[in-house]
Amino acid sequence: MFVGELLIRRRLLKRNIEDVKEYLARKEETNSKATYNDFINQLFGYIEQLKSYNVLLNRSNEANILKIGKSEISVADAVYLKNSILQKVTVISTMIAHNTTQDLDIFNLITERDKIFEEYVYLTARIEESDWSTEIE
Repeated sequence: MFVGELLIRRRLLKRNIEDVKEYLARKEETNSKATYNDFINQLFGYIEQLKSYNVLLNRSNEANILKIGKSEISVADAVYLKNSILQKVTVISTMIAHNTTQDLDIFNLITERDKIFEEYVYLTARIEESDWSTEIE
């Protein structure tokens, strides 16, 4: 299985966990024949499976190296860097959206956000290339 496939499976598993948690929280309101133990057992099974996926993913991300420009970094570090870049984009977007004064240069902020977002796109593409070319052992 490729890392990219594992990521898709992990996303579905996280959705399953949230669905079971939500249903468990409102179980008294339903006429379900499933018992709390059934829900808890299913939920714990999903959580264990998610843990296994995360361990496999972390091992793979630490072991695989990306060449970014003239530098080499692990996929794990690239993921952290990508998330950090996205946080910067979010901050600038918030500044643009909530500007109530005339003292911010909106066009400059948009230009800066676009530059930072290009870094995000580039890094995301390198990570996804790795994800779909790396097999989990």
